[in-house]
Amino acid sequence: MIAKVTAPNVAQDVTRTEALIVHHKEYCTEIDVHTDAFTKFSQTGHKLIAEGHFLAHEIEEKMNILEQRKQLLNDTLAQCMATYYQNLDTQVQFSAVRL
Repeated sequence: MIAKVTAPNVAQDVTRTEALIVHHKEYCTEIDVHTDAFTKFSQTGHKLIAEGHFLAHEIEEKMNILEQRKQLLNDTLAQCMATYYQNLDTQVQFSAVRL
Protein backbone atom coordinates (compact mmCIF):
# COMPACT_ATOMS: atom_id res chain seq x y z
CA MET A 1 0.00 0.00 0.00
CA ILE A 2 2.87 2.38 0.74
CA ALA A 3 4.13 1.83 -2.81
CA LYS A 4 0.71 2.68 -4.21
CA VAL A 5 0.36 5.78 -2.07
CA THR A 6 3.83 7.11 -2.82
CA ALA A 7 3.74 6.54 -6.57
CA PRO A 8 4.86 9.78 -8.24
CA ASN A 9 1.54 11.35 -9.16
CA VAL A 10 1.41 15.08 -9.65
CA ALA A 11 -1.39 16.29 -11.85
CA GLN A 12 -0.98 19.29 -14.10
CA ASP A 13 -4.56 20.58 -14.09
CA VAL A 14 -7.51 21.01 -11.73
CA THR A 15 -9.55 18.11 -13.05
CA ARG A 16 -6.71 15.60 -12.82
CA THR A 17 -5.71 16.89 -9.41
CA GLU A 18 -9.26 16.45 -8.13
CA ALA A 19 -9.32 12.93 -9.59
CA LEU A 20 -6.03 12.17 -7.87
CA ILE A 21 -7.49 13.31 -4.53
CA VAL A 22 -10.52 11.07 -5.04
CA HIS A 23 -8.23 8.16 -5.88
CA HIS A 24 -6.15 8.84 -2.77
CA LYS A 25 -9.29 8.88 -0.63
CA GLU A 26 -10.08 5.42 -2.03
CA TYR A 27 -6.74 4.22 -0.66
CA CYS A 28 -7.71 5.66 2.71
CA THR A 29 -11.02 3.79 2.56
CA GLU A 30 -9.25 0.57 1.60
CA ILE A 31 -6.97 0.91 4.60
CA ASP A 32 -9.88 1.75 6.91
CA VAL A 33 -11.58 -1.50 5.86
CA HIS A 34 -8.69 -3.41 7.42
CA THR A 35 -8.63 -1.46 10.69
CA ASP A 36 -10.67 -4.04 12.61
CA ALA A 37 -8.44 -6.89 11.42
CA PHE A 38 -5.34 -4.94 12.42
CA THR A 39 -6.81 -4.18 15.84
CA LYS A 40 -7.70 -7.84 16.46
CA PHE A 41 -4.28 -8.96 15.29
CA SER A 42 -2.60 -6.45 17.57
CA GLN A 43 -4.74 -7.44 20.55
CA THR A 44 -3.97 -11.11 19.99
CA GLY A 45 -0.26 -10.40 19.75
CA HIS A 46 -0.23 -8.34 22.94
CA LYS A 47 -2.26 -11.03 24.70
CA LEU A 48 0.24 -13.72 23.69
CA ILE A 49 3.09 -11.56 24.93
CA ALA A 50 1.34 -10.85 28.24
CA GLU A 51 0.64 -14.55 28.73
CA GLY A 52 4.31 -15.37 28.32
CA HIS A 53 4.09 -17.27 25.03
CA PHE A 54 7.34 -19.10 24.33
CA LEU A 55 7.81 -16.90 21.21
CA ALA A 56 6.87 -13.70 23.04
CA HIS A 57 10.11 -11.97 22.09
CA GLU A 58 9.67 -12.68 18.38
CA ILE A 59 5.98 -11.75 18.53
CA GLU A 60 6.86 -8.45 20.18
CA GLU A 61 9.47 -7.68 17.52
CA LYS A 62 6.99 -8.40 14.72
CA MET A 63 4.29 -6.38 16.46
CA ASN A 64 6.64 -3.41 16.77
CA ILE A 65 7.56 -3.62 13.08
CA LEU A 66 3.91 -3.87 12.08
CA GLU A 67 2.90 -0.91 14.23
CA GLN A 68 5.79 1.18 12.88
CA ARG A 69 4.82 0.38 9.30
CA LYS A 70 1.19 1.19 10.01
CA GLN A 71 2.25 4.54 11.47
CA LEU A 72 4.47 5.17 8.45
CA LEU A 73 1.53 4.41 6.16
CA ASN A 74 -0.77 6.76 8.08
CA ASP A 75 1.86 9.52 8.07
CA THR A 76 2.49 9.01 4.36
CA LEU A 77 -1.22 9.16 3.59
CA ALA A 78 -1.53 12.45 5.47
CA GLN A 79 1.53 13.96 3.78
CA CYS A 80 0.37 12.91 0.32
CA MET A 81 -3.10 14.30 0.91
CA ALA A 82 -1.63 17.61 2.06
CA THR A 83 0.56 17.72 -1.05
CA TYR A 84 -2.40 16.96 -3.32
CA TYR A 85 -4.47 19.72 -1.75
CA GLN A 86 -1.56 22.16 -2.10
CA ASN A 87 -1.28 21.14 -5.73
CA LEU A 88 -5.02 21.66 -6.17
CA ASP A 89 -4.75 25.17 -4.72
CA THR A 90 -1.86 25.90 -7.07
CA GLN A 91 -3.74 24.56 -10.07
CA VAL A 92 -6.87 26.57 -9.20
CA GLN A 93 -4.82 29.75 -8.82
CA PHE A 94 -2.95 29.06 -12.04
CA SER A 95 -6.25 28.47 -13.86
CA ALA A 96 -7.62 31.77 -12.54
CA VAL A 97 -4.51 33.64 -13.71
CA ARG A 98 -4.75 32.14 -17.20
CA LEU A 99 -8.36 33.28 -17.53
